[in-house]
Amino acid sequence: MPHRLSWMPNTFEGVVTPGLIVLISFIFIVWKKKKWRFALIVLSLFILSLGPELRIFGRHLGIPLPFRLLQSLPVLNGLRSPSRFAILGGILVATGGGMAVTMMNRRLKNFVFFLFLSEMTVMALPSVSADIPGVCYEISPDRTVLEIPCDDNVRRYALFQTASPYVRQYAFLVRYPETLERVPEFPEMSGSVDMVLYHRWLFEDDVKAHYDSIYSQYFPGYTSEDSIWILDRRGEI
Repeated sequence: MPHRLSWMPNTFEGVVTPGLIVLISFIFIVWKKKKWRFALIVLSLFILSLGPELRIFGRHLGIPLPFRLLQSLPVLNGLRSPSRFAILGGILVATGGGMAVTMMNRRLKNFVFFLFLSEMTVMALPSVSADIPGVCYEISPDRTVLEIPCDDNVRRYALFQTASPYVRQYAFLVRYPETLERVPEFPEMSGSVDMVLYHRWLFEDDVKAHYDSIYSQYFPGYTSEDSIWILDRRGEI
């Protein structure tokens, strides 16, 4: 499955929901006060936030959704971030949830607030190591380096981008300008590039084996035990 599709502004187009407790409170106020039009507006916004095609667990089912109609209109054909509809939908849901809380007695209100806080608690998330290979510190600032695999949306190299002084051929941009010159394909590098770094240590075994099969012919002498493969035109490293 491709990470990025034509209608996505960046690699990961995600939606942050207001939470189940807020949603349950919203449903309660809709049922209690018969605010069906309010519910229809919120439902419409969340359907639009699903994008132009229905997905379940990330799998595209080929079923078109209303957002595709918006993209076909002359004025709105530039819409590229369906998830932003969820922002407005979430605000409306939270507003309805607040209305529901005002109708509760003190004891129930305190209990619901406790549930709100519990649901918003940020749990510990896995993180990428901030360690930087020592060889990156050995490269002089006047070197122009191409780090591979390179991609318009690559983010991993940005983790240690500010710690090493050498010049890079690219940087991560959320929206890559079409007018900006693309990074040259490896190994047909531009004349300004005098070093190539293949960061094997960043990838899991399956992905690493795939790139190894592509790049091994350009890095003679390196083995599967090396964390970085280096092609140095000056022969300094």
